Parts: sequence; structure tokens; C-alpha cells
Amino acid sequence: MKPDVSPEVSVVMAAYNDAAYLVQAMDSLLGQRFRDFEVIVFDDASTDATWEILSRYAQQDGRVRAIQNAANMGLTASLNQGFALAQGKYIARMDADDVSLTHRLGTQVAYMNAHPTVAACGSWVKTIGNPSGHVWRHPTQADEVRYSLLFRSVLVHPTVVIRRSVMEQLGMAYNPAYVYAQDYALWAELAQQFPLVNLPQVLLQYRCHARQRGQAHQADQQAVADQVRRQQLAHLEIAFTASEFECHRQVGTHSVPATVASVEAAEAWLLRLSRYCQDRDPAATEAIRRVFGREWFGVCDRTASLGRWVWYRFRASPLSQGAEIPLINRLKFALKCLR
Repeated sequence: MKPDVSPEVSVVMAAYNDAAYLVQAMDSLLGQRFRDFEVIVFDDASTDATWEILSRYAQQDGRVRAIQNAANMGLTASLNQGFALAQGKYIARMDADDVSLTHRLGTQVAYMNAHPTVAACGSWVKTIGNPSGHVWRHPTQADEVRYSLLFRSVLVHPTVVIRRSVMEQLGMAYNPAYVYAQDYALWAELAQQFPLVNLPQVLLQYRCHARQRGQAHQADQQAVADQVRRQQLAHLEIAFTASEFECHRQVGTHSVPATVASVEAAEAWLLRLSRYCQDRDPAATEAIRRVFGREWFGVCDRTASLGRWVWYRFRASPLSQGAEIPLINRLKFALKCLR
């Protein structure tokens, strides 16, 4: 029987043919040290054993509410339906192929309770599957998250805990027009009005495999991401040319060609955008310098085949002054340039 009192957290998940990973994902949720939560999980018209697995969990644990879609609705529609059904103070995301560490929900709830102005928090992740063992250390501070979002999503979707009152206040949900990158669009919109952060610790194991939505539909996902990038630049009210947006897209997708002209164009755009953001938001100057410094380092590091020229170009640029790059990464970059 479901409890009469609303839980503190509603975990929303959608599964589609995820039987191979679903037991591990569900066990990681139901094994949380923090116990005051419900799980709203959709079987999006799977053709494997997904529904049988979810039905068993729902019968065994009253916190689990399993819903079977009559037809495949897609992730966006399923998650929006889950948001509408959620009763918790917080909505936590989780994917059916990932693994939450046992202290994940308790850690995030404690942080959100202590920081009432924060609308959502994610965390670092460690990859499992192929490749495995990589830790994704996304920016943690709100200003850095906000300006990093100009380039790409820096909140890993299944790690995020969202304050439900903020979503209701803004009348927000995932944009139904976006089948892919719907999370990036939501974070970009939220960050314009509220702080978003990442906790600087691994709270989830993120599974990498060929069937992932992002892996299987990269072109479609990037098309939506480009729309989100354009919308954010428009919100900043900065004018930009087609070639400048192409530079922005290349920086955001880590695809700047290894040519002198491309690196010079990327530097010019990053300098212009960085200075514009600092003039517009002087209180965030240091965070902006760090974000754009890291982006500039990434451009140069990925074009290190240009040799000594790109090493000197990186060091000479004003952008490098804000780049808080670990010494080991700088040394690796220098060695690549000297080969």
C-alpha cells in the first residue's frame, strides 16, 4: 500500500528494452540509505522482459509505481508524465541502465535542503561499460555551470535532483518538441533564473554502450543542441554571424579543425563572447574567465598536432590567464605539441 504522506523524493525513470541492466539499476535505487522516496518508472512499450521485471519490483516494494505505456511515447513524453505524477519535494532522475551509489539520494537531498535557492543539482559520474573507469568532473559552482551551458550540457541527466516547486512555479517541463537533448534545453532555461550546481563527487555510475539514445541518434541530438546554443546566445542579446556560430558549435562539440585559421577563429570568438559576458555580468567575472579559459585550453589541446605554434598561441592568449588547468594536463599538452 502506498503511504498517505508524500515522499521527499520522486525518482522518475523510463525504460525501453532495458531488461539487461534494469535489475542492477532498480536494486541500486531500492538499496539507498535514504529511504523516503517513491519510484515512478515507465515501460515505454518494450519488447523484452522489461515489464515483467518492473511488475515484480512494484509487487515487492510499495515505493515502486510501474506504468506500462500502450505505445512507445519516447523519453520526453514519459518523463513529463512522470513529472506530473510526482509527489515529492524533489524530483530525481535516473536511467534504467545506470547505477546510483547507495549514498546518492541522501547526499543530494541534504545539499538541496541546505541550499534553498538552488533549483537542481547533479554530480560527477564514473563510466561503466565501454569505455569504463572515466570520471566526468563537470563544473560545480552555479556561475560556472551557467556559462558552461553556453557550449554543452554539463549536468549528467540521470544524476540530477530538481526542486519540484521551481518546476511548478515556472510551469516547466521537458520541451515536447525535443525528442533528444531535452535535458540540455531544460537546464539552459532553468539556469537563466536559478542556480544549478554539480556536487564534486561521484554519485552515479554512468553506463556507456551502443544502444544509448545519445549514441544511436547523435546527429539528431546535435541538431537540438545547436538550437539550445542559439537560444542561449539570443538570450544574451549578442549579435553573431553564421561563421561565429559555427566556431561556437565547434568549440561546444570539441570539433575545431586542426588548422591555424580554425584555431584563430575560435580564439577570436571566445575572446569576444567572454568579454561580452564579463561586461554584462561583472559579478561572475572570475567564473567566466575560468569557463572560457578551459574552453580555450580544450581547443588548443585537441589541435596539438599543429605543433609548437598552438602551444605558443595558447600561452599568449588572454584566455589562458583564466584557465585553471591541472599541471599534469598542461604537461601532456606541451608534450603533444613538441612531438
